[in-house]
Amino acid sequence: MPRKVGNGQLPLPDGWEEARDYDGKVFYIDHNTKQTSWIDPRDRREIQKFKECEKEERLLEKTWKKMKMS
Repeated sequence: MPRKVGNGQLPLPDGWEEARDYDGKVFYIDHNTKQTSWIDPRDRREIQKFKECEKEERLLEKTWKKMKMS
């Protein structure tokens, strides 16, 4: 997990808090939307970057196919 920086962790986005349930499992509270999640919001950014990359790759493939057909 890429959250470690020096001796700490990357900060949570503004309005987010890390908490633990009764069993000690970590979850995240988004005070902006008043919602909770098991997924670390810092990981969501990486997932979004990956999805954007996949989208760009599909676009490049389509462009490449069009160029080959010309």
